[in-house]
Amino acid sequence: MLDQEPTNKDILNAIGSVKEDVKDMQVTVEFIKDNAAAKSDVEAMVSTAKSEIVTHVDGFIGLHKKLEVELVALQSKYERLEAQMRQVAEHLQMELQ
Repeated sequence: MLDQEPTNKDILNAIGSVKEDVKDMQVTVEFIKDNAAAKSDVEAMVSTAKSEIVTHVDGFIGLHKKLEVELVALQSKYERLEAQMRQVAEHLQMELQ
């Protein structure tokens, strides 16, 4: 078979197809330009998230320290009450179990 030379109509159709492809790519590029996050925007969002996480962790550490202080206070109170109970039992000549 002999290869036929493309006709003007074939060439125009191919050019039209390429033009459509280029237009589609332009629409895609414009969409990306309009909707893509800039590096500075991403950095700002990450920085804000990091700051919020650090704040929450600091708050959690503060609550943990407060809980630790409360626990020590309750242990001390419990020991005082036990000592008072031993004194009362000794005074009443009772044996504690």
